[in-house]
Amino acid sequence: MKCPYCNNPMILGYLQSSRMLVWDTEKLSGLILPSKDGIGRTLTKRFSKTHAIEAFFCEECKLLLSRLNT
Repeated sequence: MKCPYCNNPMILGYLQSSRMLVWDTEKLSGLILPSKDGIGRTLTKRFSKTHAIEAFFCEECKLLLSRLNT
């Protein structure tokens, strides 16, 4: 997928939470923290249930896009 703003490739990952909201390229379990490879991002420090949805991230624009399936 290409970023709608800068047209650069977006990275497929997962928006997920155990206690903080995190985006990472891998599905994480247990205490969810971003991986140490520098690609994952912590997005908030709010408490929540463990959950993961696919989301694309643009490194250039810092844009996060996801589509929720209902």
